[in-house]
Formats: sequence, C-alpha cells, structure tokens
Amino acid sequence: MPRFFVRLVESVETLVRLASSRLSYVAALESFHRERRNPAPPREPAFVFGNATNEQALVSLIILSLHGAEMLRTLFTSIARYNTWTDIELLVVDHGGDEETADVIREARRHLNVRHLKPGRNFSFAFSCNRAAQVAQGDVVVFLNNDIEFTEDILPRIVAASRSGDNLAGVKFWNIPSDGRAAEKPQTGIRFRWNERQGWTVPYEVVPDGLSPDGPREIPAITAAVLGVSRQKFLDIGGFHENYLYAYEDVDLCLKAAMRFGMKSISLNDMSVRHLWGATRFKRSPRKRRRDWHRYNMSVFRSRCGYLSRRMAWRGLFDKSGFDWGRGPAISIIEGEREEAQAGESRAHIFGSETVSADYAGYNLYGYDVVVCRSPQVEPGVMRHLGPMTLRVAWISGSDQDWMPVADFYDLFVAETEDAAAATAKKMGLPVHCSGKAGAADLYAILTDFVETRFRMIVIASPDDEDAAALVTRLRGEGHSVHARCGIELRDALRYDAAIWFEPAFEKPAAGTIHVAAHDVLEGQERFYEICSGSRRGSFDLWFEDLMNGVIDCHERLMAGPEDPPLDDKVDFDDAKAEAFWSSYEDPTAGLIGQSQRAQRWGYLWK
Repeated sequence: MPRFFVRLVESVETLVRLASSRLSYVAALESFHRERRNPAPPREPAFVFGNATNEQALVSLIILSLHGAEMLRTLFTSIARYNTWTDIELLVVDHGGDEETADVIREARRHLNVRHLKPGRNFSFAFSCNRAAQVAQGDVVVFLNNDIEFTEDILPRIVAASRSGDNLAGVKFWNIPSDGRAAEKPQTGIRFRWNERQGWTVPYEVVPDGLSPDGPREIPAITAAVLGVSRQKFLDIGGFHENYLYAYEDVDLCLKAAMRFGMKSISLNDMSVRHLWGATRFKRSPRKRRRDWHRYNMSVFRSRCGYLSRRMAWRGLFDKSGFDWGRGPAISIIEGEREEAQAGESRAHIFGSETVSADYAGYNLYGYDVVVCRSPQVEPGVMRHLGPMTLRVAWISGSDQDWMPVADFYDLFVAETEDAAAATAKKMGLPVHCSGKAGAADLYAILTDFVETRFRMIVIASPDDEDAAALVTRLRGEGHSVHARCGIELRDALRYDAAIWFEPAFEKPAAGTIHVAAHDVLEGQERFYEICSGSRRGSFDLWFEDLMNGVIDCHERLMAGPEDPPLDDKVDFDDAKAEAFWSSYEDPTAGLIGQSQRAQRWGYLWK
C-alpha cells in the first residue's frame, strides 16, 4: 500500500477527530480511552495519617495579592467563619501596595492576626512565597491564593496530613470561572500525560474518577493554590524554584520533595474550597503575554523535570495501578491476516485488550499505549496514528518466523515458548522474552521490567558509519530499544531517553532527552549535550563502557529530581523591612514581569 495514501488517510482522520473534540487533542484522547474495554486498574489506596498529632501549633498562611482587595476580603471573611485552628498568622505579601488592600487588612486585624508585607513591587509567585516562608513563624506554612474562599474547616486536616511523615497536603478545588459560571467538576490534584501536540509530557489537573474517590489520596502533585507543608521541610527543600513565572512551580516542588526527600503529595479529596480560577492572571494579563509566560515556564520545567516526568508518566501506566494517568495501558493486538483468521478474539481476551483489524488503509492504532503485533508480514508503514511513546512489541508464535526485516521497528520481542525465544534470540542477536503460561500477567511483567530497566535510544549517524552500526548492535544485545536514523524529528524527541549523535547538531536539541555527543564537539556547542564522549579512538569496549556509564549516571541524576539550595531561616524579622529583604535576593524573573512580549520571547529562548 503506498505510504503517501496511508499518511493522507491519517491526516483526514486527525481532522475529523479534532472537529468532534472541540479542536482539542487532549479531549480527543480522553474520549478514546473512555470507550475502551480495558479492565480498570485497582483503586489507589487511601492515605493513612500515621502518627499525625492534633496538638496546636502556629500555622502561617501565606497569601500573595496584587490589587486584590475584594478577593482578600472574601478570603478573610471565609477564614473567620469556618476556621477552628486558633493559632494562626496570615502573611499578606502586598505586591500592589494600594490603599484599598491596606484598608481590608486593617479591618481584618480586628479578628485575625495579619502581617502586612510590602515588597515594593510585583514579584513572581515562587519568589515571594519563598521570602514569606523564610520570615514566617509557624511550624506549618499553608500557601493560599488570594482568590480562594473557605467553605469548611480545612486547616486541622491539612496540618495533620503535613505532619504525618512531613508530606505536602492540599484539598479538592471547585474552580469557579472568573465569569461566575458554576464549576462542573472539582479538581483533585495533578497527574502527568504526554501531549503529542506539544511534544512532551505535561502536568494536567485531575477531576474525580474511579481511582480517586473521596478521601485522602496520594497524587503525583498538588496545586499551590492551597498547599500545606512543614516550614522547616520547605526551607530544607529549597522552596519553590524561582525561575518559574506563575506556573509549574508547584509541580516542580512536589517532584523535588518526592524524589529527593521521600515526601508524598496528599490530596484531601473529602474537603474542598472555592477557587475563583485565574482571576488575577486572566483579568490583568493580555492573552499574548500569558501565552509567552506559558512557553517560558514550559522551557524551565522541561529543562529541570522533562526527563523525570516523561519516565514517571510512562512507568505510571504499568505500576501503581495507573498512578500517574488514572488508567491502565491501552493494549492493542494486530493478528495479521492468517493469525486473525485462526484466532479471532480469543487472544485479545487473554491480554485483556482488543484486536485491531485491518481496514482499507492498514491499521488504525490511535490512542493505544502498547501495540502487540503477531505477524512479521505486517508492514510498519500501514500502522496509522502510532504515538511517539507507543511501546511496540513483536509477538513470536514460532521459531520459523522471520522478524529480521522489521526488527528495527520494534522495542522488544516476546515469544510464546522457550524454544521459540531461544531460536529467535540466536538468529537476531538480541534478547527475546518468553511469555510463559500466564499470558497477560507475564506480558504485563515484561512490559513493566522494560520501562523500568531499559532505555529507548536513537543513534543519529550516516548509514555507512561503522561505529554507529556496532553501537546499535551492542545496545540491542543488552535489551535496549534502539533506532538508527540520519536525524531526529522534534515530535519524536518525546520517545527517546537518549539520543546519541555521531554527527554535530546544528541547534540545541529538545530538552527532556539525554543527548550524547559521540563525535568531537565543536567549540561553543558543549551546552548542546549532556554527555560528550567524543569519537572512538581506541578500544570499542572501553569507549562503549564510558558512554553507557555517562548515560546511566545522567539518568540517575535526572531521576533523583531537581535540586535547589536550602532557604535561610529569617524568623526574627521586622515586617517593616520587607522591601529591603525582598530586594536583597536576586529575582530571576524580574526582567520578564511587565515586559513586552518581544522581550519575554528573547528571555525564555536564551535563558
């Protein structure tokens, strides 16, 4: 079948799918998975508070405000109405310094302990929250957006959750649009999924599903609109990373806390607040400026957490019962014409997945996380809508099958019997797993082991490069998925853990992948790569060992999570000196707040 015809059909199907999904790639994918017949993974276990104590202690509520007097008034009124935690202080970081805000704070001081901190100008969320946490006096700090409204008594439970093992704790949000419309569904935390349009793994806001019923649940990340944590732990972690500008700083914090400090992010789904979502950003920032800020924040997040979040999201489909996605993997089976006629739907039932039959243009594999092909006669070119992260499995039913012509396409090989596995491994020179009698269970275990212990790599070299060919053979022999190409497309960067360049890159490659220079790096291009192994000049084995040690070390460093220096404790502080204190720290985003879009664009491109 002509490849151009398959691609044409693929393009038309994409347009039809988007037209029926409000032009949203995310909505289209969610619709696909709602219709799947995949068995639902087990529910996430409820969070147990452990040795949490209800002993009273000072709690510091940190609130940032920029000309938000009325929202502050609503927040203060709701705290006074519902809160029963008696020992609290409210630190209001007043970025605007207007008289209306001062009046609201003077009024609130009649029944609340409010500290009015005036830094002198607008700062980023991360920067001002860190400064306020440094000067807070409470044992626990709770970050609150000024557009939050309490609807019940949440502080005792937040304090208990944050004290129980030094966790980060949040609540369920009813996000009320700024136009006043009623919220359709609440938000219960943040998970990760890959976004094919953006070409990377993105955090997304979770709504209740079968995995996150009411009750405290561990979640990959929680939003900082309401976030409680031990003040000392927050300082030790290094607080929010200050390169962010109103986005992703909370996700970064939760990843950092989990990977480096073993802390959990807990969403108290049985408690909620109202949140006037985006009231400050959407009303006071032009759309183009918000878009530029978003792109800038994406670049920061990808450089710090892109590799980690991609590996976590991929691993989350196969362990922790869909912890990162809220679902298990969607697995498809391609039987091939002969095998399909013999087996029908029976084998699909074994895997707990579904068979995809050929149509006039091949196989439509949109949305599937795993594709299991049972016939070497199926041409990869007729597989439509393969996502960049789709795991490709060759299923070997007998030793007489010849998979060599399509070996470069598949990530791993699984045989039905030990004899078939041994014969195929000898013929192809790469590991072949055996599914055993357990069928679905063994396949699931094989997939889980692969995503946890192996790399998916691309070797970028000319076809006649002998060192590159030897490297591909060696890597495949060790069980890694390796593709050899003359270049790498931006969309495919999401797929690979490591890209090994035998030819110089002309521009800095996409973040989120370990880039290895297997050539002599030109002066000024060192920053393009995470590892510079150089051209092979001696023993291949020694060169290979050095290259792989570099990849493994870089992998372990990135999987350890982002790192920031601890914050200084400034508990003995004169609130009247807030402006001088804020100014004593360098604000990485100072040049972006309030600048033109052109200035911001150059800022995030060259940061």
